[in-house]
Amino acid sequence: EAFYYCENITTIIIPDSVTSKGDYVFQSCPNLTNIIIGRNIPNIGNGVFWGCGNLVDITIPNSITSIGDNAFSSTNLTTIYYEEEKRKICTSLAACPIVENNDVELLTMYECM
Repeated sequence: EAFYYCENITTIIIPDSVTSKGDYVFQSCPNLTNIIIGRNIPNIGNGVFWGCGNLVDITIPNSITSIGDNAFSSTNLTTIYYEEEKRKICTSLAACPIVENNDVELLTMYECM
């Protein structure tokens, strides 16, 4: 919860030198619109972007092998891009495949608008 409810954060850049981060790190940052995840992060933890209401899209780097519970809950996430082919993989979160053969928790997209 290091940056919990930081109203001034609009962009997050996690450099390639970062290899881990905690759960709920950026929870409830209401003005967050842009996220760049470094290529050495192995997972997106529980509730990391929960409540970031202005977040509408994200690119998942190749290094991500799992997405935790409620990672994007209560966001306005509508599009997920998967870095490998720079292709859009999800435009309707009602049926979103994320990344085939990777561990995506059931509640990952809970309450996405």
